[in-house]
Amino acid sequence: MSRGITDDIINKFKIGLSPGNNELLKYFENKNANLEMGYNLGLLNKSGIDYYDMFVNRVMIPIHDMQGNLVGYTGRAYLKDEKNKYINTKDTIIYKKSNILFNYYNAKDQARLEKTMILVEGNMDVISMAASGISNVCALMGVAISKVQIDALKRLNAKIVLLLDSDSAGDAATIKVGEEIYKEGLDLRVVRLSGAKDPDEYIRKFGKEKLLDNIKHAGKYLDYKVAYLKESKNLNNIDDLTGYVKEVIASLENASELEKEVVIAK
Repeated sequence: MSRGITDDIINKFKIGLSPGNNELLKYFENKNANLEMGYNLGLLNKSGIDYYDMFVNRVMIPIHDMQGNLVGYTGRAYLKDEKNKYINTKDTIIYKKSNILFNYYNAKDQARLEKTMILVEGNMDVISMAASGISNVCALMGVAISKVQIDALKRLNAKIVLLLDSDSAGDAATIKVGEEIYKEGLDLRVVRLSGAKDPDEYIRKFGKEKLLDNIKHAGKYLDYKVAYLKESKNLNNIDDLTGYVKEVIASLENASELEKEVVIAK
């Protein structure tokens, strides 16, 4: 991992390696471990009665729950010809991805201190930002957010900065995720990066300070949504204009009276 990931970061996130040749299976067999339990925990796979390693030739990133308990893994391929860049632990008896924000347990104290939690899309973004000294950041476990995850963000009593991938899918996810957070009454801000696909790439291209400046000047979610709704409209067309106004008005359902007045005036 040639991304400025130091030994300190490797130790902090407990990053490891899963080689080939079913090394984990062999270890379990040597320890007389219950292989079916290994399968149920998402560490092994099986074909018929034969077990084999779930993660092969991958950099292993542990996933902890909100309390810091180890519950699963993300395995990132390090061989260039590997089809699936990432493999994640399937939902198990201890791992439910909708109940977890990656790195929340590490980031929550700093987020409370800075009154800001940065919410990104991938765990490599979290690790890259941590390597640059930005520690109040956690990641979604996909491009959706659950009530459990939102409640965890609420407990921080901090503003949330949504910083998802800078592509069309990221735009759609920003609206989808943002809507769920916004309607719960959190102070939600949005950053859309230019010149890089995600925060990890942005840091490598432009540096930490430029990223922090974007975060410092994050706009309010409602402003982003109003602009996003306008993008596909021709406001010189009466049908598009009418439709746009209706969408904006509908989006104000969870806004304060002051926000409604400001947006309608715009």
